[in-house]
Amino acid sequence: MMVPMPVSETNPSKPSARLARTVAVTSGKGGVGKTFFSANLATALSRQGLKVLV
Repeated sequence: MMVPMPVSETNPSKPSARLARTVAVTSGKGGVGKTFFSANLATALSRQGLKVLV
């Protein structure tokens, strides 16, 4: 699930450039495609020009 990051109260139109976003991919059981999804999400975000760390 992805939720938008809160906007800074001091400057609502421009969030801090140093603020990193974290995405967690979890499941209660194994073999449901967490690694597959994570790799493809990282690839898609990277192709959009975003910096990605897996």
